[in-house]
Amino acid sequence: MAQMDDMEQLSYEESKRQTKERKDKGKNMIRPFTFDEEKILRDGLFHNNVED
Repeated sequence: MAQMDDMEQLSYEESKRQTKERKDKGKNMIRPFTFDEEKILRDGLFHNNVED
């Protein structure tokens, strides 16, 4: 049971870290990109660079 508590704690800390990263990433933007907008942007940039 103690190991499950350790896993829960690690999961909680990772979740907190990811949330902080998302908040920090969008600090200089009026509205941060949504997941879909970011995916479209990244895919577009990737495909433009590959085709050149």
